[in-house]
Amino acid sequence: MSCDHIRHNLDGIRGRVSQAVTRRAQTSGAPEKEVRLAAASKTQSQEMIVEAYRCGQRVFAENYIQELCTKAVDPLIVTACPEIQWRLIGHIQTNKINQLLRVDRLTAIETIDSQKLAQSLEKALSQRQRTIDAMVQINSGEEDVKTGCHFSEALALVRLIRAECPHLRLTGLMTVGRFGHDWTTGPNPDFLAFVECHRNICESLAVGVDALELSFGMTADFEEAIALGSDEVRVGTALFGERKHPIGLQDYTNPPYLQTIDDKSLETAK
Repeated sequence: MSCDHIRHNLDGIRGRVSQAVTRRAQTSGAPEKEVRLAAASKTQSQEMIVEAYRCGQRVFAENYIQELCTKAVDPLIVTACPEIQWRLIGHIQTNKINQLLRVDRLTAIETIDSQKLAQSLEKALSQRQRTIDAMVQINSGEEDVKTGCHFSEALALVRLIRAECPHLRLTGLMTVGRFGHDWTTGPNPDFLAFVECHRNICESLAVGVDALELSFGMTADFEEAIALGSDEVRVGTALFGERKHPIGLQDYTNPPYLQTIDDKSLETAK
């Protein structure tokens, strides 16, 4: 996809997000609330990311820790995108935590799905004297192929992070709804259950619903997600086009400067 297409697509997505926000405010009677657009850049090249950045996009979301770490020290991205904000939206293995936290411009981890993971992240962040935004991921469709905690586990995990993890700044909840829902039949049941869970958690914590953000909605359903209350949508295909490499990115497999990701190499990206 050409750079011109990136600009065209990004302008179109921003317009659709803005219109969805306006419709939501008109329907609810509440003031318009900004929705964060995260560019889901999994498997996308450095050039695509840089062009989106040049068009004003600052928030980028990655699924794979190794790919994120690779891009975070890519010379082109480091030079051209000094204010880039990385968010992790993929599964985290505890043995990858130290590698992940070396990413200097990592601003949020959206996929905390267990108490063990939260405690491991807290320990590692404490050692680095670093605080980072965090979200609890919920498996709203209760699908075996997807990560995320169950609804019944979410409140306890939220309470633990708030009480015992001062280096995790809990900002909200995240989910990936079931794919392929026919919106002509009504809202996605996964999204409705997720919104209800969010409401119940806020009531249990005695906080307003605005105290915890909601992150849900992707290319196929971000306008519907905004209508249901999403505060962040993660859009990839509508921005960058179809991914050419379903798993990983061949261009990032063996670059000589990234064969080993270590503290020294990551320091050069700061």
